[in-house]
Amino acid sequence: MKVKLFTHTDLDGVGCQVIANHFFGASNVSTTYCDYKEVDAKISQFFSSGEYKKFNRIFITDISVNEETAILINDISVQWYDVIRLIDHHKTAFWLNKYKWAEVTSEYHDGTKTSGTDLLLGHLINTFPELDSTLESQLISFAEQVRRWDTWDWYNIHKDEFPKQLNNLMYLIGRVKFAKRFSANADTKFNEGESLVLSIEDAKIESYIKKVSKTIVEKKIAGYKAGVVFAESYSSELGNKLAEMNLHLDFIAIVNPLNGSVSYRSIRDDLDLGKDVAALYGGGGHPKASGSGFDKRLNIKYINSIFDKPWYKRIFKR
Repeated sequence: MKVKLFTHTDLDGVGCQVIANHFFGASNVSTTYCDYKEVDAKISQFFSSGEYKKFNRIFITDISVNEETAILINDISVQWYDVIRLIDHHKTAFWLNKYKWAEVTSEYHDGTKTSGTDLLLGHLINTFPELDSTLESQLISFAEQVRRWDTWDWYNIHKDEFPKQLNNLMYLIGRVKFAKRFSANADTKFNEGESLVLSIEDAKIESYIKKVSKTIVEKKIAGYKAGVVFAESYSSELGNKLAEMNLHLDFIAIVNPLNGSVSYRSIRDDLDLGKDVAALYGGGGHPKASGSGFDKRLNIKYINSIFDKPWYKRIFKR
């Protein structure tokens, strides 16, 4: 069976690849990672070109599409209903539930927050129930750790560092190696070498947060008081810690000029970053953790503003 997977770039998105690899075999799964700013272009090209006809199953996980792309998918799904499935858990994508091929669920009946990884696992277990019981148990445990990280239940409810370390490991070794590692062995235990590098990484994160915290700039964004920083690493830990250190701010915006993204983090319960902030800039996500993209050509304007005229002459008008 040939499977195409479009998935997000974070731990939850990569977790979906791990799940798909175990069900269909890594060699049978073709994965394309998508961020908010590129997901519609990649998926539209895939369907418009007819490439979709090469696959028996097509999954879009942990990320959603816009109305134009949804209409394109829907037109094709008339003949391919059992083949195409979008599985997401962000509230900003609820509108997609009007399509039969989309399943967007943010909470289970008991109020537990969902993630793309555990939703995909549940879907596949129900569709392909012949999974080995030992492997199923391992995948359920893996998906739960990913879910706790993505929803921040690891911090707010369970006070368990393992999901955080799992995320750190992914960024240390990269998405491809991480997916390969847990596709070969879904058991959620770190080996001695992984434990060592993760302890070193914890110290690096602490130092990085301390350095970036000194550069925060306050700015009004979407009517809220935000703290803005430039950073390319550890966005979740950084955003949460800066929010705790600056309780007078509504949220933290972390601008990454390298990949043209902005991560939004908040610890407030009365603010929905996905709907009230990220969606305004073409992104989405959770109430307390969301993201959006921007055109990296803006970096050129930033560079020009620095070097076209010496900055100190502009500021001090010399």
